[in-house]
Amino acid sequence: MKIVYLNANYTRSGGTEKILCQKANYLIEKGYDVSIITLLKATNQPFFSYDKRIHIYELNMDSENTNKQNIALFINKLDEALLEIKPDISIATDMRLGKYLYRASDSSKKILESHFSKFKRKNKLSWLNSFSIGHLIVNLFVYKQTQIIKKFDQYVVLTYEDREQWRNLKQAVTVIPNVVEYQEPINIDYSSKQIIGVGRLSGQKAWDHLIDIWSKLAKKYPEWQVKVYGDGEKKNELNKLIKAHKIEDSFTINPATPDIIQKYKESSIFVMTSRYEGLPMVLIEAMSLGLPTVTYKYKCGPKDYITDQQTGYLIDLFNKNMFAEVLAKLMDNEEIRCKVGKAAQRDITPKLNKDRIMNEWISLFETPSHKVCKLK
Repeated sequence: MKIVYLNANYTRSGGTEKILCQKANYLIEKGYDVSIITLLKATNQPFFSYDKRIHIYELNMDSENTNKQNIALFINKLDEALLEIKPDISIATDMRLGKYLYRASDSSKKILESHFSKFKRKNKLSWLNSFSIGHLIVNLFVYKQTQIIKKFDQYVVLTYEDREQWRNLKQAVTVIPNVVEYQEPINIDYSSKQIIGVGRLSGQKAWDHLIDIWSKLAKKYPEWQVKVYGDGEKKNELNKLIKAHKIEDSFTINPATPDIIQKYKESSIFVMTSRYEGLPMVLIEAMSLGLPTVTYKYKCGPKDYITDQQTGYLIDLFNKNMFAEVLAKLMDNEEIRCKVGKAAQRDITPKLNKDRIMNEWISLFETPSHKVCKLK
């Protein structure tokens, strides 16, 4: 069976690219013919290690943005690549490219996978909801998404919480979560006085909230360090905020690293302040390694996998005071850090086992094709 993934830029260090790499490598090992179609010509080595047997097709577009001027060129190049590859399965890794994949003229089964929740669009446009016309605009975006999804043979989301958002479509939506990559046991040093956060330096991740939260605690816990690992457009802005709060000695922003497992091992608490997600890889990786997690109760992901106060801590969205209280509770008690971290590891690892999750994908590939729009 030939499988092709459509991804804007497979060389990046993001969660979508990490999952793409894991799935493509797994399928190659199982004997599938796997290709990746990417918009740009690679100018640097991929952040993650892709199997050399994976075929890479670069469309050599000028930009990742598919605007009105280059849509026709993009679809033409995509058609040429698909006609050359002749895949049985074609998968778009996001909605932005997915709205063009279904227009391709080849006969492959078309699958759209979402790495964000339906709530993402509404969250980004939420400021419009205070206006009557703005509310209509938000609903129009969601309606347009629904119409795109109906063009596909299958739509895959990461959580049941997200699936419920699709109402009349939900019976045609498949839930397949991300894989937990790290199955080997490691030793977390629960006596470590280091807190870790991982993710892009973007508005979505709300690292400014974590900076504010830590500023409430830094003086009381001078031996503790907060380390955030990631790259992005908010780096300078966040560093200025750290300086303004005078916490440079205990809060640092570090570049993204492919050896993130070592950084997890050096820490004893994982934190996340995102405004929204699909199902964040970094959260489930931290849990699978045995780190106690403190995270906002954003949509979607954490409620599917965290039992509050047992396998982690769920904080009401943007409640910085409560976040600080829970963080202080964990910093004060190594025994609780160990208990919660170990419980998380025992609970999540079997659920997101690589073979189990990938077999769900393989079953989906082998299911007879049917358009989502044909389902009632």
